[in-house]
Amino acid sequence: MKSKFTTAIIIVVTHVVLIAFTTYADDNSWTAPSGKWETGSNWSLGVPPTTTQSTVLITNDTTKTVTVDATTSGSFPDTLTINDLTVSAPLDSTNILFLTDAGTNTPLQIQDQLLIGDGGYLLITNSAINVANGLSVNGAVTLLDGSLTVANGFAAGTFIDGDDSEMIISNGTFFTQYMDVGTSHGPKRVLRIAGGTTELVYSLGIGFFGDGSVWVTGGQLLDPDGTVLIGLYSGGVGQMTVSNGTVLAGYIYAGAGTDGGEGTLTISGGTVTINNDLGIGPYPDTTGSAWIIGGQLSVTNGTISVGDGGNASVTVSNGTVLAQNVRLGSNPNAQSTLTFAGGVGIISS
Repeated sequence: MKSKFTTAIIIVVTHVVLIAFTTYADDNSWTAPSGKWETGSNWSLGVPPTTTQSTVLITNDTTKTVTVDATTSGSFPDTLTINDLTVSAPLDSTNILFLTDAGTNTPLQIQDQLLIGDGGYLLITNSAINVANGLSVNGAVTLLDGSLTVANGFAAGTFIDGDDSEMIISNGTFFTQYMDVGTSHGPKRVLRIAGGTTELVYSLGIGFFGDGSVWVTGGQLLDPDGTVLIGLYSGGVGQMTVSNGTVLAGYIYAGAGTDGGEGTLTISGGTVTINNDLGIGPYPDTTGSAWIIGGQLSVTNGTISVGDGGNASVTVSNGTVLAQNVRLGSNPNAQSTLTFAGGVGIISS
């Protein structure tokens, strides 16, 4: 488990280094009301976005929509490869980048960073975006259909960390190397998975030093070789709720870090399968809880550990729990409670 935390820290450090040393030429800023991405007169440099520009900015005031569609991808594909992109808006305004029916053969290629800042909104339907070195969401992102890929080796992560920031996966495919939901305190840092496929390679951190929540109401969340960490490190408060769909993870830990992390896993429907271990309150000073009130939890190749070091509780009132091993209170300072009030529990070892 320690190696998982070390991996997550290395990823973040590498990501910061990449941000610090990437520089280009002039910025190109949107200056018009709503309009088409490929129209040069809509931009401050008088030309549409290209790789010769440092950062593409959609940040001016008044609410508007910048549209990428089949005409953009079919007739102006050179405008869809850029270095950096920021979408945000001043207070009381919203700037929307809308990718609609551009297809997935000619994606918007962002060779470095994509920032959806305060007042920014990214909406994708039947289109594709590839981001090389990281996606930060302080505003809102909705994937209705198509694909959103954040992947270029070890450092390509996704961060949801602004007040009232939210990412919604309704359909299509979202792929990222790793993801942190809530690295600071504040309201509504949320990932909602309602359909499609969300896939990770490394870790999903929920409440990573801050407040974060993940809701799975449909579709698939796949992290088969990685770790889902709920409520990490000092002051981290995380919750993960599964009411439908499928979750597949290598490990899940609730109350996962040190110095007071708090994590809650709730399963009210769907299927949660863990290839290795489920840990609830594994460290001193952490608080973890799991509520199985429906659906199925399967940990048949590993161990369910309740309170290896912290305060931990697991309550089963409905649904099914399949486990190989269950361990309570293995540390003398731990406080562990396992309650069966209903449902089915099958322990094979």
